[in-house]
Amino acid sequence: MAQSMYLFLGESVTSMTVDGAGTSAPPFSASICLYAKHLVHLEKLVYRGTRGGLDDFISASGWKNLQNVEVEEISAESLRRLAHLPNLSSLTVSARGDSHVPDERKYQKAFHRHATIHYGFQSLRRLKIEAAHFEYLRTFLQYLSPYNPIQSIEFLTHLPSPTPEASCQDVLLAVAQYANPKALAYLRVGDATCFKSVPASSRKKVQDLVDISVLYDFKALKALTVHCEAGVRATPEDVSSVAEAWPNIETLDLCTTLSSPLPPYIDHSHLLEILGGCPSLRHLGLRFDAMKLSAYDVGTDAPRPVYAKLRKLSIGESPIDSPGLVMNFIKVYFPNLEALDMCYTRAMPEELETEAEGTEPPEPEVHQFDDMWDGIRESLGLGFDSDRI
Repeated sequence: MAQSMYLFLGESVTSMTVDGAGTSAPPFSASICLYAKHLVHLEKLVYRGTRGGLDDFISASGWKNLQNVEVEEISAESLRRLAHLPNLSSLTVSARGDSHVPDERKYQKAFHRHATIHYGFQSLRRLKIEAAHFEYLRTFLQYLSPYNPIQSIEFLTHLPSPTPEASCQDVLLAVAQYANPKALAYLRVGDATCFKSVPASSRKKVQDLVDISVLYDFKALKALTVHCEAGVRATPEDVSSVAEAWPNIETLDLCTTLSSPLPPYIDHSHLLEILGGCPSLRHLGLRFDAMKLSAYDVGTDAPRPVYAKLRKLSIGESPIDSPGLVMNFIKVYFPNLEALDMCYTRAMPEELETEAEGTEPPEPEVHQFDDMWDGIRESLGLGFDSDRI
C-alpha cells in the first residue's frame, strides 16, 4: 500500500531524502529505482548511502528538474551523469571517512572512457566537498568549462596535516586552472584542525607557506577563506597585491590553523593598508605582529582613518605585549568591531607528546598571547566566533 501511494504521489514530489544504506539488496534497489522514474519534478535530492545504490538511483531517471544534490559517496559514473544534468545548480559531497575516498586512478580511467566529461555542470553555481584528501576536489573541477558559472566553491578536508602529494596549494592551483575568474565569488578551503591538540613535532612537517597570488585574476571574489596548517604567506608585498587584486572583497580570512614557529611578516600598519585598499571588508583574518604598535599609532597626531565596516577580526596566534595599546588601536580604527577570533591549534609540548602516546592527548597550556587577547576581547565586550572551518 505504501509503495502504491508513493508511486501515486511521485509526480508531486519536489524534495526527497533517500536512505540508501540497504540498496545492495536487489528487491529494495529495484523498488527505489522504480520510484525514481516517477519523480519527474524532483528538485532536491539528499542521498545517504553507498556509491552502488546511488549509481542505480541516478541512472533510473533523466532528472531534468533536479537542482540540488547532497550525497555521501559518489562514483565516476554517477558524477558523469550529474555533470550533464541541465539544471543542477548546487552539489554537496560529504565523503568524511577514509573509506569514502575515491581511488583516483579509477576515476582517471573512468574520465578517459567518457570523452564528453569536459564542459559539464553548465548550470552549477555552488560546489561543496568534505573529503579526506585535497586531491578529491580536482576530480570535480575538471568537469568545468572555462566559462562555467560556478560562484561558490567550498572544500574542507579532515586530514591532520597536508601531504607532499597534495596540499592546500594544490587546491588553489586547481581552482585557478578550472574555475571562471569572472564568476567565482566565494572560495573557502581548509582543514579541520582548529581546537585540536597537535604535537609540537608536527610543526616540522609544515610545507612551504601557501601562495594565494594564483587567485589574483579572480576579480569577482567577495569572500576568500584559506585555513591550512602550512599557513598563508603574508608579506608586505603580498598585502599591497591583495589590496590591488580584490578591492571589493568583503571577507578575507587567511589565518593558519596551526601555531607557527615563524614570526609574522606584517604588523598593524599592513592591516590598515589592506582595509584602505579593500573598504568593503567586514571580516579580516591575518596573523600580525602587534608588538610593533606604539603610542604614536593611537595618538592624536597619527593619521586616523576609521574602518567602520569591519565587524570581525581574526588574529590567530598574533604576538602581543601591550594589551592597552592594542585595545586603543581597535577602538580608534575599528569602532564597530563585534568579534575578535583567536582560534588556532596550539602545539602540545614535546614532553607531553611523549607521555600521551597511545592515549588521548592532553590539552596544551594556554599561551600568554592568548590571555592578553582574551582580556582585550572581554574588556571591549566583543564576541568570540570560533566557527573557523
